[in-house]
Amino acid sequence: QGSLGAVDNKTSIRRQVKKLKEMGVNSIRVTHNPASQHLIDICNEEGILLVEEAFDTWYGGKNPYDYARFFEQKSIHGDMTWAEYDLKQMVNRGKNDPSIMMWSLGNEIWETSESKGLEVAKNLQMWAKEIDTPRPTTTAEIQLAFGGGACENVSSTVDAVGFNYAEHEYDKYKEKYPDWIIYGSETSSAVRSRGVYAHPEKIGIGDN
Repeated sequence: QGSLGAVDNKTSIRRQVKKLKEMGVNSIRVTHNPASQHLIDICNEEGILLVEEAFDTWYGGKNPYDYARFFEQKSIHGDMTWAEYDLKQMVNRGKNDPSIMMWSLGNEIWETSESKGLEVAKNLQMWAKEIDTPRPTTTAEIQLAFGGGACENVSSTVDAVGFNYAEHEYDKYKEKYPDWIIYGSETSSAVRSRGVYAHPEKIGIGDN
């Protein structure tokens, strides 16, 4: 929330959501962790749909001290791992919120290219469905932008396939997997300036 820091300020969130509505936005993907209750409540009131996301990493990790340290660790809640417990807590909390339309099981999870990752995906899918059967599951997959491969098995496991920065691959995968429900989980505008200010040498290659 900018100058407000990490404080969960309901007034500020409502202002942001209303600004988005004025722009024509009707849905938000929460990244890369579960949403605050304030955001969910406001989206319920404002008629904004949410994709609620559980994890930014599974067991492999992206940084030395991230959530991967706990993903497979036995929790203090019965025989559940922290991954199972945290996912079920997220789904149980939001199962009656009308704004939530999908459960995302992860963002750009590199482990989806491994056989173990496929088993993890099946477990996450099962745990989410134990709490909330009707709502679809998804992942935000980056590897589909770079040739796909084994990650396609995980994409075939979830109910809707999120493509991160892979707009150029939609037709290819829709032909390959006619039953896939495909959407752009993370995209970049054709008139974007991402990276230009940090790397002005990029100007002139189509970003301007």
